[in-house]
Amino acid sequence: MRGAMPLSQAMQTKIDRLNLVLGEGLSGVRVIRAFDRGAHQRERFDQANLDLTNTAIAVNRLIAFLMPALILMLNLTSVAIIWFGSHRIDAGTMQVGAMIASLQYAMQILFAVFMVTAMFVMLPRASASAARINEVLDVALGNRRSGAAGATAAGVAPARPRRIPGRHLSVSGRRGAGARPACRSRRVPAR
Repeated sequence: MRGAMPLSQAMQTKIDRLNLVLGEGLSGVRVIRAFDRGAHQRERFDQANLDLTNTAIAVNRLIAFLMPALILMLNLTSVAIIWFGSHRIDAGTMQVGAMIASLQYAMQILFAVFMVTAMFVMLPRASASAARINEVLDVALGNRRSGAAGATAAGVAPARPRRIPGRHLSVSGRRGAGARPACRSRRVPAR
């Protein structure tokens, strides 16, 4: 978990970098063609892609180790319960049903451990994604037409939301000529 969290956050940063390089390439296609910079742009994209690929491989190697380790733990626990249970059954101190019940209880506990481990696998990715979503939501969007991104930070007040009046609206559950509205003539203003 300690190793996966920084790698997942680095992976999110590298995905952003790859998207930036790709977006710059797509938005400046004419300029790139005019100045014959296509090879340079491809090299930038290849470098960002290779960096992301290496980080993703490192994250997936770390996570791929968990599943075989958990399955090994599950199988060793089953073998141990059956081994010790069979010796007790042979000695007459335990019944077969008690051993099977113990095995089932242990499997239920270990499957719960599997679920917790699955959460630990998803948690670093979710944490990195949540941090990125918060970064995106914290960015103040300005008027895109004037090209002033972040206009609120520059002291320009954001536009007030408009009210759209809704008059004489009706809601009907059925279609066709014989359909009667369930609700008629209501005022529903929208913002």
